[in-house]
Amino acid sequence: MSISFQTKVWNLAGEGQVYLGAFMGIVLGLQIPNWPPVIAVIAILVMGFIVGSVLGLLPAALRLRWGVNELITSYMASLIILPVVNYFLAGPMKMPGAGINTTGYVNKAFVFPKILPSCDLHLGFALALVLVLMTYYFLYRTATGYSLRIYGFNEEFARYGGIGEAKCVLVAMIASGGLCGLAGITSSLGVFHGRMVEFSTYSMGWNGIAVALIARNNPFGVIPAAFLFAYILTGANLSGLLADIPPEVAQVVSAVIYYLITAQALWRIKLS
Repeated sequence: MSISFQTKVWNLAGEGQVYLGAFMGIVLGLQIPNWPPVIAVIAILVMGFIVGSVLGLLPAALRLRWGVNELITSYMASLIILPVVNYFLAGPMKMPGAGINTTGYVNKAFVFPKILPSCDLHLGFALALVLVLMTYYFLYRTATGYSLRIYGFNEEFARYGGIGEAKCVLVAMIASGGLCGLAGITSSLGVFHGRMVEFSTYSMGWNGIAVALIARNNPFGVIPAAFLFAYILTGANLSGLLADIPPEVAQVVSAVIYYLITAQALWRIKLS
């Protein structure tokens, strides 16, 4: 999300991209159970990235061809993908005898090992840190990343400087969608032990938007912003269960915190 938002190209298909990436990656994993684990995992991750990119390519193409607002088309693409994937989870791809809508398990050798045995933290966390570094390098140390940021800062100036709209829109949506798809399949290979469960990645795409806004779209800021978001979200859920605090109160408190951060209100109060 930090890539597309810095380019001022609004990708709201993150939820669908995460969901589709998780599903198609597991489908591929089920078809290649005898592949060498390293090659198989790479292929599964690439599949997640590709399907997320394709879902990001559709709104980008509609914007460039007919000027359709990508806010609407990306959001609608996400809404379409979710029930389609759920149909396959409840029907053709459902694991026989399972009490929930889920695919079967991929080869255990393909599953990300846990970093800490007492929780769901797995090797995908290390992959996320590497991707943060790669994203930062891409945005701030390459000519293409510079073009994306200039286009997002001032579209007219970018055109005057010879930076093409088509390239910026396509690269931003493809990269953003691909990383969302990669997030989905990483979760399935780690948290869910190599299977795709219905609703398992719900809200991950929307949470990504909130985290990017809290981080001011800076890739390095995504790490502490994600921890802050997770801390608040988990605390809100536990307070409702253990402290008799209504969920609405926790949501209001969370919303105020997000507003103060994204609007830079705390910084302005400090300066005053």
